[in-house]
Amino acid sequence: MKYDLDLSCINQKELSEIYKYKQYYDRYKRILSRCFLYKFLKKNGYEKRFLNFDYNDFKRPFLLDNKFKFSFSYSDKYILVAISNSVKELGADIENTQNNIDINLLYREVMSIEEIKYFESLIGNVNKQKFFYDVWTIKESYVKALGEGLFIDVKSLDIFDLQKKECIKKYDLDTDYKIAITIIHA
Repeated sequence: MKYDLDLSCINQKELSEIYKYKQYYDRYKRILSRCFLYKFLKKNGYEKRFLNFDYNDFKRPFLLDNKFKFSFSYSDKYILVAISNSVKELGADIENTQNNIDINLLYREVMSIEEIKYFESLIGNVNKQKFFYDVWTIKESYVKALGEGLFIDVKSLDIFDLQKKECIKKYDLDTDYKIAITIIHA
């Protein structure tokens, strides 16, 4: 495959993992996000020849011997790369709110009891859809920040509580995409 990018910043082990993705677009987004991260780190004093990732038990990548925390997320045509050198942990998520998911079949699988009560009190599918994706992106960014991904029972998390105790930022990229970033300070 030809990617008009300098792949020398990505070690062979990491490239091999990326090439396991079946879709070209999925491979390209992962290569592009890593090249972006590398260029950012180089501008901020990173001196290694290539990104030196290791993975925790839940397959979350982190950089060896580096103070920067980062999180990748992908949705359709977008790549989200969150980077910080002043936090303990960082997680990010981007989701397309206009996909073909039937949120009425799924919300009970991902929401806490309080979130379900609130969801069911909302009037109109647009309001329910907005809230569903707020819940989803916040929870996914939070579990990414913890480094455990979706190995946590997300129904046990409540976004109303999380937003009180953690720094969670929500953004609407446009009318079709939601972003959440969780910052955990030391």
